[in-house]
Amino acid sequence: MKRIIISLFLLLSVILPSGCSTENQRENNKSSTATQTTSATSQSTSTVPTTTEKNGELSGFKVLIDAGHGCTEEYVEPKYPGATETTVENSSTGATGVATHKREGELTLQVALLLQKSLEKLGADVHMVRTTEGTPMSLRDRAEMGNKLKVDLAFRIHADGIEDSSVRGASLLYPAPDYVGEKLSKTSKKASEIILKNYIKATEFNDRGTVARNDLVGFNFSKVPTVLIELGFMTNPDEDRLMFQKAFQKKMVEGIAKGIIEYKKSK
Repeated sequence: MKRIIISLFLLLSVILPSGCSTENQRENNKSSTATQTTSATSQSTSTVPTTTEKNGELSGFKVLIDAGHGCTEEYVEPKYPGATETTVENSSTGATGVATHKREGELTLQVALLLQKSLEKLGADVHMVRTTEGTPMSLRDRAEMGNKLKVDLAFRIHADGIEDSSVRGASLLYPAPDYVGEKLSKTSKKASEIILKNYIKATEFNDRGTVARNDLVGFNFSKVPTVLIELGFMTNPDEDRLMFQKAFQKKMVEGIAKGIIEYKKSK
C-alpha cells in the first residue's frame, strides 16, 4: 500500500509542473501576440498624416488686398517714377456716403476683410495692406508691398463719388502702359475684365466698364498685375445704402472671388 501511495505521489509531481508550464506558455503566447498587435496598430497610426495641403481653387495664388484710403498721415508723392507732378493722400481723402454719411475707407475695409476670408477659404495666400481703420502706408508703399511679395494680383478696393447723385454702377481700373509697360498693362486689363463681369453678375449693378489709368500712384509704381475696383457710387443713395448692408457685401465679395478664380484659370 505504501508503495502504491509513493508511486502516485511521484506520478503527480511529474504531471503537475508540466501542466502549469503549458498554461504559462499560453499566457506568454497571448501576451506576445497582444504586444505585436499593439505595436502594429501604433505603427499604422503613426503613418497617418496630421496635416493636409491646401487644395482649393486658389491654391498657390498670392493676392494683396488693399482697402483704399485709411491713411493716418499726409503724403505728397510723385505720380510716377521720376515725376515732378504729385498726388496728395491723407485721412480726409475719399468719398462720403450721401445716405449713410460713412467714409469710403470704412466701406473698403469691411469689404476687404470679407474678401480676405473668402479667398483664404479657397486656398489663396492673402496679404493685407490694412486690417484696421488706419495705416501709415503711403500709396507708393502699398504698390511696393505687392512688388516685394511678388503677388499674382494686387487688388485695390475703392468706391466712387460724383456730384450727380443719379449716377450709379461699378467699374474696374487697370494701369495704362505708360509707366508699367505693355505686358503688365495687358495682363491687368484681362484681370479687370474678368473680375468686373463676375462682380456685375453678382450685384446686378450697372456695368461702367474697364478703364486704363496712368495717373494713379498705386498703378504707376507697380511691377505686378494690379486692378482697382470702384464698388459703386457712395454719392448715389441707393447704392450707398446697399454697399453697407452685410448681406449685399457678401454678394459683392462672391462676385470678386469668382472673378479672381476665373482669372487664375485663364493664366
